[in-house]
Amino acid sequence: MKKTIFILLAAAFIMSNSSCKKCTKCSVFDSAGNTIYEDRESCGNNSDIEDAKAEARDESALLGGTFTCEDLD
Repeated sequence: MKKTIFILLAAAFIMSNSSCKKCTKCSVFDSAGNTIYEDRESCGNNSDIEDAKAEARDESALLGGTFTCEDLD
């Protein structure tokens, strides 16, 4: 019985610590195509990744430029 409880607790601990941490790499370019920043890496949960992409999008919009973001494995 103790062995079963230990195994279940260990499995729960492993699953809770293996959160879906993802990374993305974004680059921002101004309207002339000049690089503002390149390959800025951000890691975290889905919300963090979306925030990093939104930041790159917003910064490029302020400059009248473009941005790219690549999800990393």
